[in-house]
Amino acid sequence: MYIFAGIERMNTKSLWSLMGIVVRNAERCGLHRDGILLGLPPYETEKRRRVWWELQHLDMALGVKSGSMSLSLQASWDARLPLNIEDEEIEPSMREAPEEREGLTSMSQCL
Repeated sequence: MYIFAGIERMNTKSLWSLMGIVVRNAERCGLHRDGILLGLPPYETEKRRRVWWELQHLDMALGVKSGSMSLSLQASWDARLPLNIEDEEIEPSMREAPEEREGLTSMSQCL
């Protein structure tokens, strides 16, 4: 959130460097691995996908803004895109992932 809030106020190249640290820490936490492959429940899987892809979205936006190429584009990770569903459709007790929606949802900017 700090990086996102600083996009228009701070030096973009500094933010992009900081974003590199954030992405590497996310990789160290395993967010770049898809939860299904790790045997995680649907809720945890969807949360991890949403965090990972929001980080990728921000990393690419900062890369473009600073005139640099996102290193994430060259990385090898297997996290699938988040489901095209509303936030209210995921809950910790769910046993199966909900059906994806057609059209715009709260996840559309990441997809």
